[in-house]
Amino acid sequence: MRGTLTTVLEAQCQRCLGWLTLPLSTTLDVLARAAGGTVRDDEADMVELHDGWLDVHKLVEDEILLNLPLVPAHASDGCARAQPETASQAKRRPFAELGSLIATASAPAHRERN
Repeated sequence: MRGTLTTVLEAQCQRCLGWLTLPLSTTLDVLARAAGGTVRDDEADMVELHDGWLDVHKLVEDEILLNLPLVPAHASDGCARAQPETASQAKRRPFAELGSLIATASAPAHRERN
């Protein structure tokens, strides 16, 4: 069976968590064989018939999943998170005071004994 699968999917950007449109287009080129038949190494793109029927839904689902990006994201110029940091954002260091707090907490306490 040969054909082209073309669709448009909605996915969530993993940078900004906004929605994006993913156009998907792939070429199908598979051979069908009867259930229980032997498979040769050169028949990697072979699908199995069940009771003489090809499960097209499963085939299309597999092709879509195989062609999805691992990390869906907007193009770098279209994503709010991909914008360069401003000077104030680059200098912000949320854990800068943590070192002094740890040093204060771990210093031995001097107590007078009565």
